[in-house]
Amino acid sequence: MNSTMTRVASRILAVSLLGLVVASAAALALSYADHISDLRDQISQQRRLKSGLMAHVAQQPEELAVESKAQLESFAAMFLTASSDSIQSAAVQTRLTGLARKSALKIRSLRNLAPKTQNALRLVGVELEFYATPENVQAYLYDIEQSKPAMVVQTLNVSPVPGGVIGSDQVKPGMLSVKLAVFCAAMQNKG
Repeated sequence: MNSTMTRVASRILAVSLLGLVVASAAALALSYADHISDLRDQISQQRRLKSGLMAHVAQQPEELAVESKAQLESFAAMFLTASSDSIQSAAVQTRLTGLARKSALKIRSLRNLAPKTQNALRLVGVELEFYATPENVQAYLYDIEQSKPAMVVQTLNVSPVPGGVIGSDQVKPGMLSVKLAVFCAAMQNKG
């Protein structure tokens, strides 16, 4: 009888273990099925995101072309574009005299400087002299530095002048005698 009970107990134990193994395998299979379902959802989301990004990137060349064109125009505005040295010098003189009027300055003398190349830039220059108050000089220098095409003051000589008449100019006490050389970057002439 003991042996029959032992056999029955061992069979029950074997069936229980088999049931436990089958249940574990089923639970594991369901877990993998859930994981696979989650992965499919993530892949689907990634594909939708990818298609949206691809559509956005497809539109980018047009936007980049417009942006690049604006950047090129802005860059080109930094340079004189006249065809000859004399026309470029005249453009610099015209710009400087216009800024002088804006700053209430009367230019005494104005002359062209020889064009030169510095750091791979072609520079067209003008030297000018005038009398002005310190405030007017400050405003004029600021306007020069902020202008387009880009102009740079390369040399600046400032000295106080006594009041009175100098040449044909009436000079008030506290005014300055200013001599400066201004250069403007120019596009290289072709040919």
